[in-house]
Amino acid sequence: MIKSKKNISLLTAMSLGDGCLRRLSHIYPSSKKGSLCIKHCLKQKPYLVYKAKLLSEIFQKDIPVKDINNSGYPGCYLSVADDYLRCLYDFMTHEKRKFISSKVLNRLTPEGIAIWYMDDGSLTLHKSKDKLSYHSREIYLNTYCSFDEAETVQVFFKTKYNIDFRIAKHKEKFRLACNTSNTQKFVALVSPFIIPEMEYKIDLKYNRLCNITKFEARVPANL
Repeated sequence: MIKSKKNISLLTAMSLGDGCLRRLSHIYPSSKKGSLCIKHCLKQKPYLVYKAKLLSEIFQKDIPVKDINNSGYPGCYLSVADDYLRCLYDFMTHEKRKFISSKVLNRLTPEGIAIWYMDDGSLTLHKSKDKLSYHSREIYLNTYCSFDEAETVQVFFKTKYNIDFRIAKHKEKFRLACNTSNTQKFVALVSPFIIPEMEYKIDLKYNRLCNITKFEARVPANL
């Protein structure tokens, strides 16, 4: 069950995004298992419940979502342990950190890419100077990785889906961004798998109040 193409894609995507993989042998020396822990803020609890349902189906057991006090910021988390997760840790980790390689990316189906985007992606709206209309939109995949890793992601999307991302430096790391036409291609790829609570991340028509509010908040009044 675990090693189906769909399940491998989902586990890889959750680990690339907000998931934390580790070897349980760090805690229990005789253990051959690995664990996957995922945390979200309470606002995103429906999204974590969705991922818990997927994981429960993969591992054929109930995986509960629990509330936590995350250093004063209320949140929620889930955790699951399995032998396969130890293998996934070894596959995705280089020098004790997650490493984005072409082998890792080639495991992703469009559904997996959608999970990765819901975790690490964002939609940016660009409004005209008269503030009467929106003239463009951009998708960001906030990888915050090395340049080489970002270039690997860039090649993956261009080769497999003909989507052109550019590499953008941010906070001394690198992430991916694409222009309006490529954003439309990307949204078409992932939209069948975006859950309702995360649809604001593909809201190209700007119907979601949260997107409009966020944009207005960062536009100087004199524009």
